[in-house]
Amino acid sequence: MRASRFISMFAVLSLALFLAGTAAAVDQRAETLSNGTALLAGVTLEESTPIAEINADHDGFDGKVVQIEGVIVSICDNMGCWVELRDAEDNALRVKVEDGKVDFRELVATSQYMVAEGIFQKVGEHGAQVFIMEHGAMVSGSES
Repeated sequence: MRASRFISMFAVLSLALFLAGTAAAVDQRAETLSNGTALLAGVTLEESTPIAEINADHDGFDGKVVQIEGVIVSICDNMGCWVELRDAEDNALRVKVEDGKVDFRELVATSQYMVAEGIFQKVGEHGAQVFIMEHGAMVSGSES
């Protein structure tokens, strides 16, 4: 009896944490879109595609315009030409700009939330990436 009660409590706690994480991501997205800073042309799509969905089907998304979002976890040290976003489920994907045209090191910081829109490239300069030069991004006003 104790084991089943423990399992039930664990399931409820896990669900609560998942929903809290989902709610936090929705809040971060809304805050970023409302009060964040536009990079390049900003974003126009209504919804983001989950990073996990893109990572599971590189061929299906290759060459398509997608919007992704997450926390900036790393920035290119060499030229500032990419950032890596990580979502609440720990999936990651790089956001890329043209070398020498934009330097993310001057515009963003790790821990900021970003909503980025661009062309998904399954084989980009730095592996799978979303190239945003003809599109853009929104970044939160401060570190998350």
